[in-house]
Amino acid sequence: MYLVLVCLRYLRLAMALVLVFHVLATCGHREGKYDGDENYDVRIETFSEPEYLRAAIYAFDSEGIGYAAQPLYTKEDYGYSRKEFILHRSRDRGRTWEAIGKRQGNCVEISTYKDYIYFVVYYYDYYKKIDAPSEILRCSTKNNYKLERVSRFDREIYEFHVFNDSTYACGMSLGDERDTLLVTKDSGKTWEEPALPGNFGGEQYLAYDGNNVYVALFMNDGSGQALMVKDIVNGKETIIPFRSLYSIAASGNLFTANPDLNFYHYDGDTKEEISSFRWNPWQGSYHPISLVKRGDFVVCRALQFPGETGKKDCLFGSVDGGYHWKSFLMGDDMGFPVVPIGDADDISAGVDSLSVFFTNGKTLNVLTLKKKSGKE
Repeated sequence: MYLVLVCLRYLRLAMALVLVFHVLATCGHREGKYDGDENYDVRIETFSEPEYLRAAIYAFDSEGIGYAAQPLYTKEDYGYSRKEFILHRSRDRGRTWEAIGKRQGNCVEISTYKDYIYFVVYYYDYYKKIDAPSEILRCSTKNNYKLERVSRFDREIYEFHVFNDSTYACGMSLGDERDTLLVTKDSGKTWEEPALPGNFGGEQYLAYDGNNVYVALFMNDGSGQALMVKDIVNGKETIIPFRSLYSIAASGNLFTANPDLNFYHYDGDTKEEISSFRWNPWQGSYHPISLVKRGDFVVCRALQFPGETGKKDCLFGSVDGGYHWKSFLMGDDMGFPVVPIGDADDISAGVDSLSVFFTNGKTLNVLTLKKKSGKE
C-alpha cells in the first residue's frame, strides 16, 4: 500500500511539472491556430542579390515596378564616403534590375507615390564636421526620370512620408534626443512644426498609416511616455498613455512597438490589444522593423536583442488581421524593412493577396500570401 501511495505522489508531481512547463512554453505567446496551410498559399521566392545592389535600399510602386538606390563609394583621405548613388529599376518584381541613372548625394530613403519616386539625400562634409544638410528630391516615371528638388534643410531629416499630392511629413534631428515633426501642405514649399505635448528622439519613434502619424513621446508634464496619433489631414489628435514605447510600426489601423511586440487595433479614438507574438519566449526585447497590412493579410519583420543565433530576426504574418501569427522565416541578417509590392492585376481581379519584397543576407526575396481558389 505504501508503494502505491509513493507512486501516486510521484505521478501527481510529474503531471504538475508537465502543466507548469506547458504554461511557461505558451505564456506571452498568443499565437493561436493558423489556417494558412488549409485556406491560404504562402510562397517565398528567393534569388541571388547582384553584387552591385549589395547596399541598396528599395521601393515598389502600385504597379509592381521596383526601384533601388545603390550608393557609390568615393575614396577620401579618411576612408570612403557616399556622394552619389545609382538608381535601378525592376520590371519583374525584383528578379532582375537595370541601371537608369546616377544621382548626387547619399540617398538614405526612397519611396513612391503615384508617378513619382521620392528620395531623401544627405550631403556631408567630413572636414567641416557640421550636421548634414539634406534634401527631398523626386523624379517622374513619366518624364524620363528627370530629377527635381522638393525641399532643402540645414539638418538631417528622416521618415519622410507622402500623404497626398500636397501634404508631406518628416522628422528632423535637433540633437540631444529632442527632434521635431515637420509638415507641409503645399508640396514642400513651406514647412510647419505642429505643437507636440512632448518630445522624441529619432526615426524609431515615428510611424505612418493612412492620414495618421504615430509619434512616441516623452510627455512634457512628466507623466512618462505616450503615443500621439495625429491625423495630418483633418488635425484630429489622440493621446494614448503607455508604460514604455519604442520602435513603432503601423499599417491598416494596426500598430505594434518594442519591447513586448504586442499588436493593437486603433479605431480612430482608442486602442485595443488583440495579440502578441514572440518567436523566442522569455528572451530579450523585440523591435518591429516594418509592418505591412492589406485587408486581413499582415506581414511583420522584427528583431530580437539579444537573440538566439539563427533566430535573432523573424519574418512572420497573419491572415486574420493580426489576431493570430505564424513565423515564415528566421535568420541573423534580415534587418532591412519589408517593402510592399503593388499587384495591379490581383487588385483589379478582386484577388485577396499581399506581396512584400525583402533582403536576407545575400538574397532578394518576395513573399506572397494569397487566398486559395474557391475558399471563402
